[in-house]
Amino acid sequence: MPTTTAVADHLKTQLRADIAALAETLPKLAPLHRLTPENPLQGVMEEDFSVALAQLQSAGIRGYQSETQFRDYYRHDRINKADLAAAMDSFPQLNAKAALFGEDDAALLRYDLYHTALLYDIEPLTWPEFYWQLNENRALDALPEDLPASARQQLMAGNASERTICRQLWQIIEDKLGLTVGFPFAPKATPTSADNSSALFDYARQQLASELAAIGISHTLPGFIGKLTGIDLMGSILTQLNRICASALIEGIAARHLPGRSELGLYGAWRQIARFDADPFLYELPDWQAIMTALPDQALDAVILQLRHLEIPQPNWPGYLRMLALDSLGWASYIHWHQAGGSADRTIPVTLADLLAIRLTLERLWLNQACRETWLIEGKLSRLQAYFGKNPAEFVVRRKLFQGDLPEHCTGQAEILTTLSGSARHDAGQWQQLALEILALEWASSATPLLPNAADQGWRLFRLCQYWGLNAEAVSRLEPARLTGALDLLNGFTPQLRSRIWLQAYENHYRDGLLSAIREQWLKQRLILKPRLEAQVIFCVDIREEGIRRHLEALNPAVETCGARGFPKLEITAQARKQTLPPLLARLDLSLYRDTLAALPGIILSSPFYVLRLLGQFTAPRHWQGLARSLGRQGRRNRTVAFNLQSAISRKDVEQLAGFFQALGLTENFAGLVVLVGHRSTSSNPLYRQAYHCAVCANAHTDGMRQLAGLLNRPEVRGKLAEHGVSVPPGVWFTAVTHDTCRDTLSWHDSALVPSAQQAVFERLQQHFSEAASRNALEHYHQLTASPGKLNAGEALIHMLERSADFSQARPESGHAGLATVIIGRRRLTKAIDLSRRAALVSYDAVSDTDGLKLSGHFSALETAILPISLSLYFSVTSPERLGSGPVADLNPLGADAMISGNNGDLRLGLPREIAAGHEAMRLLVVVEGDPALVQALLAGHERLHRWLNGRWLHLIVVAPFSGEISCWLPGSGFTPWQPAPMTMPDSAAAYSVPPERPPLNAVDAA
Repeated sequence: MPTTTAVADHLKTQLRADIAALAETLPKLAPLHRLTPENPLQGVMEEDFSVALAQLQSAGIRGYQSETQFRDYYRHDRINKADLAAAMDSFPQLNAKAALFGEDDAALLRYDLYHTALLYDIEPLTWPEFYWQLNENRALDALPEDLPASARQQLMAGNASERTICRQLWQIIEDKLGLTVGFPFAPKATPTSADNSSALFDYARQQLASELAAIGISHTLPGFIGKLTGIDLMGSILTQLNRICASALIEGIAARHLPGRSELGLYGAWRQIARFDADPFLYELPDWQAIMTALPDQALDAVILQLRHLEIPQPNWPGYLRMLALDSLGWASYIHWHQAGGSADRTIPVTLADLLAIRLTLERLWLNQACRETWLIEGKLSRLQAYFGKNPAEFVVRRKLFQGDLPEHCTGQAEILTTLSGSARHDAGQWQQLALEILALEWASSATPLLPNAADQGWRLFRLCQYWGLNAEAVSRLEPARLTGALDLLNGFTPQLRSRIWLQAYENHYRDGLLSAIREQWLKQRLILKPRLEAQVIFCVDIREEGIRRHLEALNPAVETCGARGFPKLEITAQARKQTLPPLLARLDLSLYRDTLAALPGIILSSPFYVLRLLGQFTAPRHWQGLARSLGRQGRRNRTVAFNLQSAISRKDVEQLAGFFQALGLTENFAGLVVLVGHRSTSSNPLYRQAYHCAVCANAHTDGMRQLAGLLNRPEVRGKLAEHGVSVPPGVWFTAVTHDTCRDTLSWHDSALVPSAQQAVFERLQQHFSEAASRNALEHYHQLTASPGKLNAGEALIHMLERSADFSQARPESGHAGLATVIIGRRRLTKAIDLSRRAALVSYDAVSDTDGLKLSGHFSALETAILPISLSLYFSVTSPERLGSGPVADLNPLGADAMISGNNGDLRLGLPREIAAGHEAMRLLVVVEGDPALVQALLAGHERLHRWLNGRWLHLIVVAPFSGEISCWLPGSGFTPWQPAPMTMPDSAAAYSVPPERPPLNAVDAA
């Protein structure tokens, strides 16, 4: 037989593997100053999209927008009836075209049932809700207000009143289903005789056993206690967990950190000082000294110790640890970032096992406190099972009370018992009497063949018939089996399935509109003679540049715009940027700020300047910001491209420059003037400023863009580029401009160096840029919350400047919110289409990329930058409290690295609600111009992207460059031809004064 040591070693090996597997499902949360957009569910992307979201639902993570939001899309024609029908057809198990009631043309189909369930709230009611609907809301006296006009007309065809129609319909449904609910519609409890009481309490014990068996599967012990007491144990645990982890890992402004963290790691250092902690929280907890003294040296041993003490079944250990990590997902993700090498500049040994060991120890301490204060027992599984096995009445009352499912007359009694009696050790008779009444109501409301549920079956069928326009006479001709069969189908049409259908219908509606516009544009471009180019303008692919590109092309058709997936970060420009730092900052040791005494002289000397700054920001924010920007520009004015004229360029830099132009498909036919457009976001509110940074080009630095333009103007550099197939004629001039995406202003660099031969074109281009920026600002401000009413372009630009300067503004610009699609191809696909600032436009020439190497590079950028942005926004919208950051007002900085909610929340993963406002959660749609066979072959080399496509985490469309044929990626099958739905595209929209709430795709007159 194996020895005890062998068993322990095997257990530790298995647990170590379980924790390693758990870590792989977690995102990596970097500190704020290094934060890049991350998909918070990147660890579960091996699963199908819907499967992964269903698994996380038990942890309180919502994967879809609410049905209320989807219904709003339907009302605004963002989803239509045809979209819903097509989405239902993609779920064969629904068999949506099968007949439900009736025959021939008058037949009701299953589709009608599902369509009604999607558009209207037909959920089962609790008995209190049912009582309120019938007695207070007078549901039997009037038809529903949201009843379709056709159904209302059909029901009112006779001369009967609404009251008569409703009551006759309810009466026939009572007869068909055998309901026993009479006026005044108060629920009738079953008798509570001695025999019946025994059966009811056996039923309660079965529920208790089910709840306890689910610990480690759907909830934790603190979650179970919370259901019975209303005590938020996680709040207390997270308060201490924040303090412990922050003192070891967060780089704040304080010099005092957890002693011994570098040598012992997180768990070891905490274990060493926990018994001597000055924080008084431990002294209020029972047995804290014995528990802390018994902690083993190693974190893994501590995890095993606490799991065994809590008596979590060993098969449930992986699930229990997973739920612990999800409960403190922010800290788990931050530690995963450390453990994965994200903190290479630090020497703190930290693992996920450290966090789990501390978390389980804190859980044991607070469980003991809650259980002893409430029931005088220890907080472990067997004690809870024994106590409530003897006192099922208390379990029933507490569970129903804190779930909020009790009728009003029972709620008051339950609150008195839990507050005054405390437990069933006192006033046991009252506990039993109330529990029997609650159980009788619950038993009466259970849907069984012997006792149909009026609040569930009756109510839902009543509402369905009204929405279908079926009166009592029509229902009387239907067999009861057909009615109950419809209810069975409705029960199988779960909220999760409805959300999947809503999302697919919404995405298909957007996709079909976009592809119809692209096809129309492709046909038009064949007939348009390409004008002689005056200038080429290279933008970042960021969605915030789509609007200004569109307006610029409309103002001047002789301008060609391109979208680059980032500008080259060359060694020579990096050196230039480093040299332009002020000498004091270049030598500054940031650790100085952690020493208060050393920092004191600097604080005293700089305080008058900070007072002046605050006064300026309060009294005249826009003018103060302009003054500060002017002073900053004055200091940079003399730093010209002279540095480039004296510095050698490496072979690596030349290869990067050549690759940059090759990826754009711009290797020849250069215009006389080429403009490089960097972008940045200037705002006074520093909270989550990185949310407005670009993950693709990292907001190309002003000096870097100037140096890059100067570099490309050097003859020897052009000669080296020609060796790599990039032919830049001698008369071409490169210049740079920075677009401030928040202010919608432009900063031109080294304008005086533009040759006289290009001066006229340059000045005309500047005018067109300014007008395009004003029009872009007009579109932009409509997408922001708390924006004023009707403004013209000039007023909109001033409004954006004011938002940028206002440091109380939580959302000075829209950022990446709205990202819906990535279009990889020539600009001719989308040149005259209004993409509503929702598209990242990547320039790519499929004709010249015969081997697909350039497209492969675009796919890599899609995987690492654009898709994480899309999914970060998606889950910040669908689950803002768990995967986002909640409202800005609740956020507090934790040191210099992280944000928490209040003082006892978890580290926040995603974006605040205000920053993600306006984003419509949908999976990314990728449109590629290319050969479907080549694209499918390239996907074999991008395994992750291939898996994600087959898992439905994003969608892929291919447009053939020569024929214009459009193909859609079907998971598991490859590309299939796109069948356009019959639709009418909106007319050309040339007015910019009052754009709609979310502008539809439309053709913009480019003349």
